[in-house]
Amino acid sequence: MPYLDLSNPDNYVHLCQLFFAAHPTRRQRLDAGGAPPVSGSEERISLDIVREMAAWGRDRHLITRKDAARIVEHAEGLARNADTLSAFHDPASIVSLTPRVLGTPPRLQPSVLMTEIIHWLTCRAPTVKEELVLTLPAAIERTQSLASAIEQSEVMQARARQLLAWLQEQDER
Repeated sequence: MPYLDLSNPDNYVHLCQLFFAAHPTRRQRLDAGGAPPVSGSEERISLDIVREMAAWGRDRHLITRKDAARIVEHAEGLARNADTLSAFHDPASIVSLTPRVLGTPPRLQPSVLMTEIIHWLTCRAPTVKEELVLTLPAAIERTQSLASAIEQSEVMQARARQLLAWLQEQDER
């Protein structure tokens, strides 16, 4: 019978304490900041350390096989999300400014796709197949209206403000 019941979140902390007490060099590297972050918490634990900790806890009958697999699966998911979200720090990584012939009279001017704006705001590629092409001033106006319409998510509001600032900066160039 395993020693730690991981249905209680405090036991995750206890497992980490036991592991790092048994591996002081790992703790020293962790304290020195040598490992990349796996989650948004203050502690930085690499995916390799999580795998090693799960195997160590399993070998010592501290946790079940199922709990060990769940710990590793959760850490892998956090690492994937961290990799995915790292691409979403700069609007230019998602929203492209492309010169297109638009307007009346037709002239070459910078434009943005609405799907890319939605992709930036939601951190997900939209499923819409139709592309709405916006001029830079129209994109700024649409982003302002979206920013004021978003009420639930502070993260999306912040992303909308960041995108708006980037679009305005591009318009000034």
